[in-house]
Amino acid sequence: MQKINRKNFLKGAAVLTLSGFGAVTFLAGCGKKKEEPGEAEEASGPCSDLSGLSAADKETRELYRYVANSPHEDKKCHLCNYFIPPENNAQCGTCQVVKGPINPGGYCTSWVKKMT
Repeated sequence: MQKINRKNFLKGAAVLTLSGFGAVTFLAGCGKKKEEPGEAEEASGPCSDLSGLSAADKETRELYRYVANSPHEDKKCHLCNYFIPPENNAQCGTCQVVKGPINPGGYCTSWVKKMT
């Protein structure tokens, strides 16, 4: 067994303590969700009624980070290959990937340019 002198012991203890504080600080920030552009609009907009969706469908919307108002001028749901336009003068369309009402001006990370 190797002997540890006081100086090396204190150095090791300091490193472990600082590492612990760093890890706690890092992990504390992991739980905070950064609000995406358009999230507030989704909560109260015309395409915000998610009452008919299953928990899995709601999780899919979150997984693909769907927002009601796209932060990208050239990437909006109505320009996406997966978007299904609204019918009968409705405001909301649907999507082949993200379930529920979809704002034509929205966006998600599964966006693919519409084939023409």
